[in-house]
Amino acid sequence: MFPIVFFDADTQRDFIEPGGAYPVPDAATIRSRLRELAETARDLAIPVLASCDAHAKDDPQFRTLPAHCVIGTRGQEKVPDTWDRRAFLIPASGRRRPWVNMKEWRSRGGQVVVEKTADDPFGNPATETLLREIEPHRIVVYGVATEGTVRAFVDRCLTLGIGEIFLARDAVKGRNIEEEHRTLVELADRGAKLESARALCLAAAKWMTERR
Repeated sequence: MFPIVFFDADTQRDFIEPGGAYPVPDAATIRSRLRELAETARDLAIPVLASCDAHAKDDPQFRTLPAHCVIGTRGQEKVPDTWDRRAFLIPASGRRRPWVNMKEWRSRGGQVVVEKTADDPFGNPATETLLREIEPHRIVVYGVATEGTVRAFVDRCLTLGIGEIFLARDAVKGRNIEEEHRTLVELADRGAKLESARALCLAAAKWMTERR
């Protein structure tokens, strides 16, 4: 069992930047915390599992939502605060060869990005496979949107019994204030722990000593 994994939910330009194609309101206000979490992961060699929307130009979803995160566009890119240029990308199908080097990921950290076409990151079968293989004792979750991808990921982890879930409450942002509040309350009631990004960064340094 590995002491801790970070989960970065959809921190892409189209969602985080005010000029993005489908921005989450006020998401720019959490960028400093996103950056702090990403830097902590790099400094402590914490494995990061990140989700990323990857849509075709004619995705049926765009009949009701603004076109966003289209494959190959600038808007699909992760914001510089959370991007690791050495990231290992897994397409939405879940198939990628060579597969992630788990020994390397555990020892050196780094970012593995699972692409998806809907809110739930577990729609990419690699998500559950990776989590089962690394067996995280704890998962720190941050990103957008709180009532969308964040909720879907935490809900599945709690249902599947994968790791103890910690939500960085000041490093998530939702599209609707009421829905966001309801989501955080419901996830906390189910067992997710809500902490500040700073507190989780400090705790992560202590938790990572467990692997030595």
